Amino acid sequence: MRTLIQGGDVVAFDGRGHRLLRDGVVVFEGTTIVAVGPSYEGPVDRRIDARGTLVAPGFVNTHVHVGVEVMTALLDVDRRGPGRWISPSRRYVSGPPERSLTEEEQRISGEFGLVQLLKAGTTTLLDVVGSGTLWWLGNPPGDIEIFADTVGRLGARAYLSPGYRSYRVHTDESGQRGYFMTERQGFGGLQQAVRFIEGFHGAHGGRVQGMLYPHAVDNCTPDLLRETKRAAKALGVGIQIHAAQSVGEVEVVRERTGLTPIELLADIGFLGPEVLLGHCVFIRGHSSVGGVKEGDLSLIAASGAAVAHSPRPFARQGVALESFQQYLDAGVTMTIGTDIWPVDIISEMRLASLLCKVVDKDPRAASAA
Repeated sequence: MRTLIQGGDVVAFDGRGHRLLRDGVVVFEGTTIVAVGPSYEGPVDRRIDARGTLVAPGFVNTHVHVGVEVMTALLDVDRRGPGRWISPSRRYVSGPPERSLTEEEQRISGEFGLVQLLKAGTTTLLDVVGSGTLWWLGNPPGDIEIFADTVGRLGARAYLSPGYRSYRVHTDESGQRGYFMTERQGFGGLQQAVRFIEGFHGAHGGRVQGMLYPHAVDNCTPDLLRETKRAAKALGVGIQIHAAQSVGEVEVVRERTGLTPIELLADIGFLGPEVLLGHCVFIRGHSSVGGVKEGDLSLIAASGAAVAHSPRPFARQGVALESFQQYLDAGVTMTIGTDIWPVDIISEMRLASLLCKVVDKDPRAASAA
């Protein structure tokens, strides 16, 4: 069936970049674009009036946690005073994860999150560390398989696998961070992820793809990260890891190794063009951690690794990337993710641009383009 969408402002992409067509036309044959332009005179089977809308390719959300929407409500809770710190206890993380969601609840949770992403324009998503919060609420066995089925049913495209880690992080009431070693679970989680990718990579007409998600630099051992790198090469898939996402992470990695999180990843040969660094805010040179910025940025750029930037959750904490434009100028490929909630990718892009202009005190920085 040939479908014509007419009347909206159309974002068209070609070899020269992108351009905006006022009151443009897009023609599809099934899901394949046949024509984009100011008009179309050929035969069509269906016409869609898109006046008052923006017609654009689907957005790629490179860092999102489907199923953690509930956590957003906790970000503004007053954490002062005893008993107000919201985090797992050592007792909780030292035991087996509690399974508090049924399969049906997990399915509903994943469907809700995915529908919100689609409504906001995300058609491709990287569901970082699996669809839900095993370390927070508890998922049923097969949670990623359940979500893969939902992706297939609703027509999205997703890069999936269960996440894993070597340590489970806990915090006491004073806010002190601690780590409970679960190295066996870490390598077991990697093998589980490999099995999922072997079974689901290319499923649902190629819309379900595999990607490995070791959780973060501070809670994965170098041995687990090296094995992840080898597994990704064997499978032909990418990797995403949370890196330089908190001051606490930077401090812990420095205490263990004397290196920044980015320097550690470079030192063990982990960085590369198949690697996406989640957040990557507190690199060397950020005002919260000090040092010379060029060190970490040059390592990222030279390796070909990219950054998944999610400005909103950091802005809630009074923190910003320093800065989006400086990362670009250093040769780092920058991408946008929504992280938790809301999952409005256009709003996230707008915030990334505005915060960069404020940080750099330059209205020309981080342009809309």
